[in-house]
Amino acid sequence: MDQSTQYSFAPLLRMLLAEVDEELEHARAESARAASESGRVAASTHAAAAPPLRLMATPSALQAERARLVHALHRVEEGNYGRCFRCGRDIPTERLTNQPHALTCSPGRFAPGSQK
Repeated sequence: MDQSTQYSFAPLLRMLLAEVDEELEHARAESARAASESGRVAASTHAAAAPPLRLMATPSALQAERARLVHALHRVEEGNYGRCFRCGRDIPTERLTNQPHALTCSPGRFAPGSQK
């Protein structure tokens, strides 16, 4: 994948990273709020809307998503974004559009029993 195409994904990656950071902050605030309530359910305190993309994501899942996006941005900076870690071929643009942090050219490349 040429460098200009790699760099064209950077704004999308940064936008997704900002969304994950916002959701992570929200999830942490919710956890702190729940802990401070000590198991009480307050009907009026659930007014703040959760961010729309990953409504049920746990803080650990959001941290993992964040790490994948940061890693993808590093690959853009290093010039190897969009290159399959397994075979070295370009990852299809459609796959990167749908899963910008993809490491391989096909979804099952790291699945148990996949060819190495």
